[in-house]
Amino acid sequence: MSNKLGFKFVCPKCKNTVFLGKVDFDMEDWLECSCGHGDEAWCFPHTIIGIPVFTMGGHYNNDPLTELTEEEVMKQFFWLLNPDFIVHGCHPYAIGSLEHCIAVFNKAEPEDLPKGSSTTLM
Repeated sequence: MSNKLGFKFVCPKCKNTVFLGKVDFDMEDWLECSCGHGDEAWCFPHTIIGIPVFTMGGHYNNDPLTELTEEEVMKQFFWLLNPDFIVHGCHPYAIGSLEHCIAVFNKAEPEDLPKGSSTTLM
């Protein structure tokens, strides 16, 4: 049931690559950038290598992505297009360009967002 998808995680503070490779860990696991910024993996803007779309937020189940089929990973990655998928976890949620995800990260703290307004698409 595994897949061969590679991911790239980027620090929203300094734009360094924080992780590059197969996600064989829970997306709630902690990542830390060399600049000192740390958070759960899904809070970092990330992309599937070869796809020009980034996303961030708690829209994954807790299985390592390497244990899912490619179709299951794509459904979770493109969560906004999957009406049956229930989003949970960290805020803010964003999907779009890297720049869009970083802009959402920089201006949106969970306590500052009205309920339900943290999902953005650009």
